[in-house]
Amino acid sequence: MSRHKAISTVLHQILPLAILAVGGYGAWILYASRERPEARPSTVPTAPQVETIAARSHTEGLDLEVDGVVVPYRETHLSAEVAGRVISKSPACRAGRFVQQGTVLVEIDPRDYELQEKQLTEQVAQAEASLYEVQVERDNTKRMIVLAERDLEVQRRDIKRLQGLSGERVVTQAELDKALRGELAAENTRTNWRNQQLLHSARIRRLQSAIQLAKSQLEKARLDRERTKIIAPMDGIIVADLIEKDAYVQPGTRVVSLEDTSAVEVRCHLKMDEIYWLWDQGWQGGETATGRAPRGPLPNLEDGDPEKTAAKREGSSWPLPAAPDTRVTVLYRLGGRQFVWNGHLDRYDGAGLDEKTRTIPCRIVVSEPRNVHELAADSEDAAVTPPSLMRGMYVRVHIHSHPKTDLVWIPDAAVRPGNRVWIFANGFLEVRQLEVAGRWQEGVLVSATTSGVHAGDKIIASPLAVPVPGMPLQEWDGPKMVQPRTPDAAPAPGPSPTAIPARRTATEPSPPSDPEARSPRAISPDARRS
Repeated sequence: MSRHKAISTVLHQILPLAILAVGGYGAWILYASRERPEARPSTVPTAPQVETIAARSHTEGLDLEVDGVVVPYRETHLSAEVAGRVISKSPACRAGRFVQQGTVLVEIDPRDYELQEKQLTEQVAQAEASLYEVQVERDNTKRMIVLAERDLEVQRRDIKRLQGLSGERVVTQAELDKALRGELAAENTRTNWRNQQLLHSARIRRLQSAIQLAKSQLEKARLDRERTKIIAPMDGIIVADLIEKDAYVQPGTRVVSLEDTSAVEVRCHLKMDEIYWLWDQGWQGGETATGRAPRGPLPNLEDGDPEKTAAKREGSSWPLPAAPDTRVTVLYRLGGRQFVWNGHLDRYDGAGLDEKTRTIPCRIVVSEPRNVHELAADSEDAAVTPPSLMRGMYVRVHIHSHPKTDLVWIPDAAVRPGNRVWIFANGFLEVRQLEVAGRWQEGVLVSATTSGVHAGDKIIASPLAVPVPGMPLQEWDGPKMVQPRTPDAAPAPGPSPTAIPARRTATEPSPPSDPEARSPRAISPDARRS
């Protein structure tokens, strides 16, 4: 038993040591027989290679794209000016009918006003006859005054002669007194005729005033008789007819509403950053013979004379200096087709910003609402064309501005999320924040002043894994990896503008290339693009 225990002890103590020794010997043999790796020279990390695209100067102007709604240019509510019963109503005086200027819409019974006109005509004739009688009496009075003065002169000569004879005792005192009484009677007669002359003059003035009053009343009666016919003051469409035949109307009763169709207006709202580009055009705005807006300074209206200053300000579009001449294109989509009209930005629709939307309401005038053109028809088939711009249409408005600020075009492929752009500047990366003004073809337009991007700057179009401002870069000199469409010449002028692409966010896929999308449009500065 002890022998067996001794053997077991030896096995538990010596065998593990033997195994460890054999394993260590095997490991030493493997380590000694290993193949040593070849030494490689250490390498220095190289700068990433990037592809660049040059920023281009843009001189084709900037379009501001907003929504609008068509409203009447002028809507007139015709009311009755005299009282009476409606004796006739024109068949054209129905809602939706088109009427021409001068059309008699409604006629009120004119008999009362005809009788009043006859009565006043007779009053005028009687007053004129009375005036003639007084004028004849006045002329007779003038002749009687002449005779009275001659009689008075004879009486005075007699008295003078009798006074000479009274000293010689030829005439008696009674005869002299009789002559004196004759002189007094002649002088009294002359005075009476002169008083009659004054009375005749007063009567003439009174009768003349009465004649003028009667004539003015007669003119009023004739005007009332004419007002019994309610006539269309302009060409337009009947919006509402509110009375029928045999109805009795009072002065001020609304009869019909008429909308002027010679022109229409489009109501829209512009943000302040969009109004900025209109202000940037200068005082004149719009286009000249060269196709660009004049860039003169704002005129000085304050010259020290309040009356002259007020006269200069009258009729001006305050404070939208470029509004009257800014060209506008109005688009309406119908049946899968787009139709366009030409107009101009006319004025503010108010005195400032709307308190709810913080935008500026503006009015666009389309002077020829029936002059419509189809935009880039895909089919040669005849399309159903809307006859005119009609009230209530929701339209898309392109306001064509020509700002003085230098604009730079950057392709979409180079615009990073958050409206940032990477600049390759002398072998290093610079990150610029863009102030996007609008779109042009497959790119964006930015202000060279506010964005710090100028024509000729190298814009990085290829991706970077970890862009860090100031990191070294290398410019790729191989074949182009990104090939965006560069802006070519401006489209030829014509009756129809070019299509404008819709806005998209950074999470939306980029729309396919559209050969018609060639007109710039305004977008929000915080728009994000991939």
